[in-house]
Amino acid sequence: MRLSKVPGDESKGILRRSRLVKAIADAGRVESFEAGEERLRSVYVKIVVGPETAATPAGMGAVITAARLCLKVFEHVEVTGAIDSSFELAIFGPEVETLEEALLQIGRVDDSCTLTSTHRIVIGNELPDDASCIRCWWDGWHAGVRKRHDMLPLGDGSNPLAGIFAGALAVREVFASRILSSERALRRTSIVSLWEPWSQENCPAQGPEYAMAATRLWLVGLGHLGQGIAWSLLSLPAAVGSTILLQDDQQVGVENEPTGILVEEDDIGHKKCRSVAKWFERAGWETSLVERRHHGEKAQENDPPLVICALDKPAPRRLVAGAGFQYCLDGGVGHGAAEFETFQFHCLRKGDDVTGLWTHSGTADSEAILSNPAYRQARHDVGGCGMPDIAGAGVAAPFVGAAVGALMVAQTIRVYSAASTCRSFQLQLGAPDMATQGEIQSPYKAGFGGKRLKLRNP
Repeated sequence: MRLSKVPGDESKGILRRSRLVKAIADAGRVESFEAGEERLRSVYVKIVVGPETAATPAGMGAVITAARLCLKVFEHVEVTGAIDSSFELAIFGPEVETLEEALLQIGRVDDSCTLTSTHRIVIGNELPDDASCIRCWWDGWHAGVRKRHDMLPLGDGSNPLAGIFAGALAVREVFASRILSSERALRRTSIVSLWEPWSQENCPAQGPEYAMAATRLWLVGLGHLGQGIAWSLLSLPAAVGSTILLQDDQQVGVENEPTGILVEEDDIGHKKCRSVAKWFERAGWETSLVERRHHGEKAQENDPPLVICALDKPAPRRLVAGAGFQYCLDGGVGHGAAEFETFQFHCLRKGDDVTGLWTHSGTADSEAILSNPAYRQARHDVGGCGMPDIAGAGVAAPFVGAAVGALMVAQTIRVYSAASTCRSFQLQLGAPDMATQGEIQSPYKAGFGGKRLKLRNP
């Protein structure tokens, strides 16, 4: 099946894909934004789905995540293999029953496409046969990618989060290889424990067989990171009876559509809360919307015990963290061309001191960026109007949001399962198995309820 992205309104010019192209434009790797866009469109990924994985939750998560991200980033993708298998994730609602039907929810069939594949993502036990291939891999809570000639077969596929992380990391490897010209991309095996990302690869944490999924949540921030978190929440079989409060004050901009895994062309100009809520409601969640910024209002007795914060700037993150929720899980990524794949996580409990956290705004050096060739060419072609705004914006990639989202949701499960938590850790998607960690905290004695899920077979 060959899929293409639904065409968008290109009247906004370089703004439309600016936050993706910035990854190479800000580093001076292309002469113009148009050249950056052409480099993205030159990638054509073939996703090969093995029959032994297609019907597992991890396999389903990997296929739809990798395909969705390829459409967002490269605008075309081909999916071959066992796509006639059943599809049981809740993300597209009960009417979608096969993997093929699920793929039709995220792109349009394009039989006129004559592109030849430049890369392959293998989702199964077939070994990659050339240097442009990468293989998704998982075993329970463990997930990532394995390079060519790494023969370790797939393990337990019970955990959809593992498939989502693996699919996102595979697309990241293709992007890094072709777009960022990384010599290490596609040549390194990278495996992480979603349950305990700070554990070392030679002794990774297995994670529990059964765990408690959160059924009452508050999600603040619905940019590319917040949508990645939502994508993973939607994949879990905990939808019916679950409630989520979504908070964001912004509309979907034309520049947000290529970087957000959930939003589509029809969402441009509409509030992010309402666009994301449609996905949750289709999957069976009950939603409440707050279409304004969080100003630090104190958590009330009936509010969810856990808030997930996916905001960019330090000041609002401190306000949310200090609002008195039993737990605040805060995730943030870098903004510049060299840091956009770096993820920092904080798990903060009620009463923790947050005054010294997030002191760096991560604001880009706009003047230095404007001196790069792509910006000079844009000034020549379209004038300087709006260029400082583009230069000052952060790099954003949907595969970063999807990968980080799986990690964040795994940590919400850890909290709801009354496990110990790590106060902070940091990892880089280029080497996710080399995370740094902070203090380990004991859990609260009282649990928060939730829904018991089997996410690993012993």
